[in-house]
Amino acid sequence: MKLLRKYIREVVEDEEERTPEDKLKDLFSHNAVQALHIAEQVDIDPKMLAAMKEVISKVHGLMKVYRDSVNAATTQEVRAVDGVGSLYEEFDRAWAKIYARRGRIRPPRSREVMQMVYDLYGIANYANQYHDTAKKMRAIKTDHPKYREVADWAGEPS
Repeated sequence: MKLLRKYIREVVEDEEERTPEDKLKDLFSHNAVQALHIAEQVDIDPKMLAAMKEVISKVHGLMKVYRDSVNAATTQEVRAVDGVGSLYEEFDRAWAKIYARRGRIRPPRSREVMQMVYDLYGIANYANQYHDTAKKMRAIKTDHPKYREVADWAGEPS
């Protein structure tokens, strides 16, 4: 019984120590669009807000490359699409600006989001570089499960 009380006390104290920024970080790892919407309405660190916007812009860049590559009608149109370049590395750096703080553990969902975006990076790069395969991928368009998963998290690019 003592251990249970101690555990409950630790959970309550931990909850009290959480700042609005910590709560937004948790929400961001689950739904970036919703977290960004809330972050713009409350008073948080402007650097964190800028990092959140940067993360979403890099992810939207990957989504756009994928979408433009698979929707291109000809190989020349596929070649005209900008490549993914260093978008994933830029995403990773922006992600670290949000979640890298000493003494804090990233939310469990953080790894899943990073993997999800990396998977999108892979299929976007594949569609963009292998032009004949892009023809086969056109049928998939934006209904690819990896694309849909990222779109649900980050919203569709404008």
